[in-house]
Amino acid sequence: MHKEVPACLLCHSATVFVLWCAALAGDVMAQTGRTGSTYSTDLNGREQSVMSVQEQSVASHPGIAWNGMIDALQRADKTAVLTYFAAPGKYDPIFTAMGANMKKMALALSGFNVIELTPTYAVAVVNQADLSGTVSQHYVTFIYRDGRWQIVDL
Repeated sequence: MHKEVPACLLCHSATVFVLWCAALAGDVMAQTGRTGSTYSTDLNGREQSVMSVQEQSVASHPGIAWNGMIDALQRADKTAVLTYFAAPGKYDPIFTAMGANMKKMALALSGFNVIELTPTYAVAVVNQADLSGTVSQHYVTFIYRDGRWQIVDL
């Protein structure tokens, strides 16, 4: 089961995000009838434990890392942007070259939608508009390490 993250995440409304997480946890429990763990079906149709209800909090969602990175891009703060990446050295030259254009990148990205979520790995789809207005979708992969979600590939 996958739910689309509401647009309010992009406007950084923590209150709405908390309500969304609570609704998601309740909806999964209602659909599975299980207690303690939530379950998802992977791309091959296999059921897998996603995370315990106690773990399913605002801090346990990759959207937190995504929104933090978008905030840092909007400020053109390369140092802050790189803190959201699992391998910051890989992306440092890219963001250095972008400079103030990081703000444009932040404006071009929208529609964050988690399509796979496990306790240690997540995949999301985002939309990116180019200069002509054409929108394309890109996958963003995350890992959960050291108590937080980190972007592996963008």
